[in-house]
Amino acid sequence: MLAFGGHYIHCGHPMEKIGSELRRLSAPAFTDGDQKETETLDVYMTTRVLRCRCGFQMELPE
Repeated sequence: MLAFGGHYIHCGHPMEKIGSELRRLSAPAFTDGDQKETETLDVYMTTRVLRCRCGFQMELPE
């Protein structure tokens, strides 16, 4: 994988954007373990999906 001037290169070819996804990341609000009901904090982020000609695919935050 090579990042060059805002482009991502894999297998010697620039990867193409094939779409976007909305991803949710969750983490416990408390880490002390004493909570009966675990509250979570959620973060939503949009990612762009890039794919190479060989089928390699990755997501990057927008």
